[in-house]
Amino acid sequence: GDPVETARAIKDLVKQELRRCTDEAERSLHMTPAPKLALVIDGKCLMYALDPQLRGNLLRLSLNCSSVVCCRVSPLQKAQ
Repeated sequence: GDPVETARAIKDLVKQELRRCTDEAERSLHMTPAPKLALVIDGKCLMYALDPQLRGNLLRLSLNCSSVVCCRVSPLQKAQ
């Protein structure tokens, strides 16, 4: 397909997954004891998650996690 169309589709999927994970993380905070959560994200997904429209979702999800691991990221992504 069209590269722009493919990029938009991937961005939408990342947005849905971020929302689902954030909702799940927030629900788990109300459990006793609260489970330890970790986020593992690769460079390609991180590229879409750092989009200005999605960045807040990534931040909320990350703040609900004990650990965040970013793998296969570029030097620019590390700086962000």
